[in-house]
Amino acid sequence: MWHEYHTAGEDWFTSFMKRNQCLSLRKPEATSQARAAGFNYPVVHCYQEKLGGVFARHQYPPDRIINIDESSNQLVMAPETVVAIRGIKQVRQTTGAERGTNVSMICFGNAAGGFIPPAYVFPLKNVNRKSMNNSVPGSIAFANGTGWFDGNIMVHVIEHLQKYVQNSKENPLLIIWDNFSAHLDYLVVKKANDYGMELLTLPPHTSHELQPLDVSVFVAMKKFIKAAHMEWYRNNPGKRITIHEIAGLSKDPFYKAMTPANLISGFKRAGIYPFTLLQPDDPRFSSSLVTDLPATSQQQVAKALSDHEIHPPQQFIEIEGSNNIQTVEMEDEGMDISQEEENVPTRDCSVLCNTVASTEIDNRQQMANSARETVQGASSQ
Repeated sequence: MWHEYHTAGEDWFTSFMKRNQCLSLRKPEATSQARAAGFNYPVVHCYQEKLGGVFARHQYPPDRIINIDESSNQLVMAPETVVAIRGIKQVRQTTGAERGTNVSMICFGNAAGGFIPPAYVFPLKNVNRKSMNNSVPGSIAFANGTGWFDGNIMVHVIEHLQKYVQNSKENPLLIIWDNFSAHLDYLVVKKANDYGMELLTLPPHTSHELQPLDVSVFVAMKKFIKAAHMEWYRNNPGKRITIHEIAGLSKDPFYKAMTPANLISGFKRAGIYPFTLLQPDDPRFSSSLVTDLPATSQQQVAKALSDHEIHPPQQFIEIEGSNNIQTVEMEDEGMDISQEEENVPTRDCSVLCNTVASTEIDNRQQMANSARETVQGASSQ
């Protein structure tokens, strides 16, 4: 093989793998460039310092540390590998449609291995009762045209959580979730603060390693959901799955994936409970090494700025026109004040509720409200 094609053959590769038992043939998991670069040691270390500060202020037991995360349930699943007769060029499998519709599912799990019923968001104008047939008992449903959660729905999600945990400021709860704009909505933070819940948001593009449900639950759940879809098609030939079957088909996969062992393992691997600091040599940081830049000290920045003199402009241009113009400046660092999802920037990991950040959010909301009133008054004149 080598003398003829100048390449190693299958026999050599088989012998090579036998000689090196430490190696295995693996299929890499697709990771976006943003996640590969975003999950780096400085970012994670800053987040874990804030998490350590939260634990220093209050010793949360494992059943009071909850991770909340959304998962997408697609109407159309990619077919699995099947056995077919050799020589057949095309092997097909029936699906509900060419392109799938998204039904969001939000799950709740704590560090002690417990969970509460999930919540669903259907891409409908109104929730249909038959959409929740055979679903997880106690689960709730919402309707939104996009099929995703927004700030208004998340307020009801917090109320759903409160019904099961019975939280109070004397017996607080720590919620860890990503910095999705709906999680940072003012009404959501205010509702959580009223219940005595403390919120900690993850840094951007790190949920695949720092979010327990992403780490140890959702991969298995999606696998079980795909198997449930395939079984449904075998038992219902000639029919197709609609959004009204999604909640029922995710019931058994939910119970199979949301096990105490998986939840406890997810919190442990994420370094949340037991609290463990990730070290710089952790192999999970290897993907970010190619994009890391050397740190720049504050002294170097100050020196670089002092070397450049900034001169004000010497010429001014006068513009004739009406002077009845009112300018209103609004400062917002990513808080979703308008409760809209589009073009809302995300913010870094933050500790919200029961902290100084809660007061900051209230002040920012008051400034935004007063600015809106000024704009409306100016436009009406």
